[in-house]
This record gives sequence, structure tokens and C-alpha cells, in this order.
Amino acid sequence: REDYGTNISVTRDVGEISTITFGGDFKISSVDAIDDEDNSDSFWKNKGKQDQYAIYLQDELSLLDDRLILVGGLRYDYAEFHDGSYDSNVPPYDQLSTDHDQNTWDALSPKISARYNFWPKASIYASYSRGFRAPILDSLCRYGIFHGRFYDANPNLENETLDSFEI
Repeated sequence: REDYGTNISVTRDVGEISTITFGGDFKISSVDAIDDEDNSDSFWKNKGKQDQYAIYLQDELSLLDDRLILVGGLRYDYAEFHDGSYDSNVPPYDQLSTDHDQNTWDALSPKISARYNFWPKASIYASYSRGFRAPILDSLCRYGIFHGRFYDANPNLENETLDSFEI
């Protein structure tokens, strides 16, 4: 298994009240694995690649002599699964040998928050944000029970989202 990625962002003050952050994430993952038994010809092979990209923009506003802080942001994620396959010679997994379908996922995730500072050590805060996660490679291209988990390869899984509210 190989995973490579990077994150880059730039933050800049705009005027006296606004701080803009622009950035992106990039990750490439691949698996080319074989599980075999030492004393037999039994094997289980799974392969697949997943590329993930994201860009985001955030603005932080400081108002009322920095007593009110407003933050708004937007993030776009895109993920692609490709070159997936599974092969085995062990019943019943040998019936599942196949090349997997390619699939993509994407999402637009907003974020908004507000903090009002009454005094230096007292404030009120509220926020909403949405998170995104594409399926993991093992869920997309691996069958079997590994480390106590059952995997049923499914390249057509939906992505996960999470809505978070805080006060």
C-alpha cells in the first residue's frame, strides 16, 4: 500500500477586518496486495487506486474591535477510484474474481461560525460545518475477514458526510 499527499495554503490579510485563506489538498493512494498461505497455493489479491483532490476558501472577519469574529468557508472535494481488481483461488472467494468498476465522488462542504467575546475570558460561540469522506480503498476492492473486519468489495459505495453543529 502506498499513500502520497500534500496540503498547501496561503493566508492573507485583506484590509483591517478580513483574513482570507485559500488552499488545496492532494492525495494519491494505491494498493497492490497479495495474501497467501505458506503451505499451499491459496491466494487472495486486491488492487486499486484512489486519487483525491480538494480546494477551499475561508474568510475570517474581525468586527466590533475584535469582539465579534465571523468565519465562513467553502470546500470542494473530488475523489476517483480506478484500476481496481480482485482475484482468489480460495472458495467461495474465487467466485468473486473480477475487475472493479471505476467510480467518482464529490461534495461541496460549507462552514460558518461566529464568536462574540463579552470580556477577555467570556465568550459565546456557534458553528455549523459539513464534512466529506470518500470510501477507503479496502472497502472498494477487498473481500474477506481481515483484522476482525469483514470486507465486501464494493466500488459503488456512497461517500460519507457529516453535519456538525456546535454551541
